[in-house]
Order: sequence, then C-alpha cells, then structure tokens
Amino acid sequence: SFFRIRNNKCSRKKTQPAEEEEIKLALGETDSIHDLQIAQQKANVSLQYTVAVRDAFMSAYKEIMNLQI
Repeated sequence: SFFRIRNNKCSRKKTQPAEEEEIKLALGETDSIHDLQIAQQKANVSLQYTVAVRDAFMSAYKEIMNLQI
C-alpha cells in the first residue's frame, strides 16, 4: 500500500546515517563512538515517531470503520 511504501522510505532515510556510522567504526575509519551513539539515538527517535504516527492513523481508521451509517 501507499502508506507502507512511504513509511519504508522515511524509515530508511533516518536509519541510514546510523548504519553508516556503525560501518565506519567497524572498519576502523573512525574512533568516534559519540557520533555513533548520536546517530543511533536519532534513528531510535525517528522510529518511535513513525510508530506513534502509524498507531494514531490505525486508531483513526478503526474508529471510522466502526461508525454506523
């Protein structure tokens, strides 16, 4: 569905920097654990926000579907 595709694109954009920092640290290209932690925290907050929006959308959808016409 449109929402699933859009959600995946948004989630990917937010988690990619965290994955890049993990790879840099694993390859020894950086020693900054601080930057890795910041990127991971940003990805976590983004995921929490996305889940909250999805939950609100699903709640509204269920409420609309339960309306008696």
